[in-house]
Amino acid sequence: MMETAAPPMADPKPWRCLRDALFRPRAFFPVLSPEGPWAPPLLFAAVLSFLSGWGFALNDLLFPLGNALWEPWPWHWNLLDWPLILALEFLFLAWFHLVLRWRGGANHPYRATFRAYCYSAAPNILCLLPLAGVWIAILWGLGLSLYAIKTLQRTTWTRVITSFLIANALLGLLLFGLIFAAGYFLHYFE
Repeated sequence: MMETAAPPMADPKPWRCLRDALFRPRAFFPVLSPEGPWAPPLLFAAVLSFLSGWGFALNDLLFPLGNALWEPWPWHWNLLDWPLILALEFLFLAWFHLVLRWRGGANHPYRATFRAYCYSAAPNILCLLPLAGVWIAILWGLGLSLYAIKTLQRTTWTRVITSFLIANALLGLLLFGLIFAAGYFLHYFE
């Protein structure tokens, strides 16, 4: 008997998204619809980004010597900077989607990449764990977001990973060029 694919799932409740994205991604992302609404995944990512800001703030308060390698900024900034960080993440996501499309890996529009990335923000809840929670969340989140984008775009690991590396390399070159140009003009007009 031939198995049929499960129909695309509408956006589930937030606690179910959190549980399934963290612990059952192979069951959650393949049935998530790439064409769903924008608001539920955006709200999911915004709430988890806000909670990760609390995690960073708590780490700064509980472990002030843990930041000995860099100058710590006031802990309350971690509670205020999350909208800016979320906006920058979505700008990079648009850039990544363009590179993925250029590489032939985007089989759905930007909405699918957006939804995959937002729901793969589930590991941000781990930022509330002291000490290693932030680092675990970063690594788990990176792997989960690449898996989610691969699954919702119905593409290969090679295309997703190379697109991610190319997008980061091109962005790094652009930033290096901007810093070099700014330094040149500051020196020139000195």
